[in-house]
Amino acid sequence: MRGGRQARLTRRSWAAYESRISPLFHDSPKRIAIALNASGCGGQTSDQTSALASANTAEGLWAGTTNTNRTLTTAVLDEGTYYFFYSAAANPNQIAGVIQGTGTSNNGSFTSPNTKDFGIGVAVQDATISADVAARQSFNGSIPYSGAGTVTFTSSYNTAYDTAPTVASLAGVYTGQAGSSGGRADGECDGRS
Repeated sequence: MRGGRQARLTRRSWAAYESRISPLFHDSPKRIAIALNASGCGGQTSDQTSALASANTAEGLWAGTTNTNRTLTTAVLDEGTYYFFYSAAANPNQIAGVIQGTGTSNNGSFTSPNTKDFGIGVAVQDATISADVAARQSFNGSIPYSGAGTVTFTSSYNTAYDTAPTVASLAGVYTGQAGSSGGRADGECDGRS
């Protein structure tokens, strides 16, 4: 909240936002479904189908923690792009940033040389990721930052990734936080129309 007003995401503001982030989400309805599914939207319906993660890869939705007392919700897509959404230290209900990049899974390991940490209200940090993965079970590793120490993480597979959401299950009003390098604000998004 800024100045006592609640930020509201409108169709116009969403269009402006979407034009800035569209390169990140190009041709990716699955990415959007993962993000919405991770935030607990909708119940299951009979027309949902299973989309199981590939064997021997880090693909999937993961829930975990870091050695810096933060919670993680991680989405690793089938082609290796990943998003680690992390909380503020000791406050799992407050988003603090996202770590993004592209990695490679090979024989139980996951590596990424192009990691970027987009912390809310702070400068972007460069890093790498090295992790051990047991497909659809555990995803544990380390994130060494360029000149800024190393964060370790442990996570478990979240089976929500195996369920394809329907349009009906995605419809609704969502409230939460949005952030940028300028800070964070509470907001609302209406996906009913």
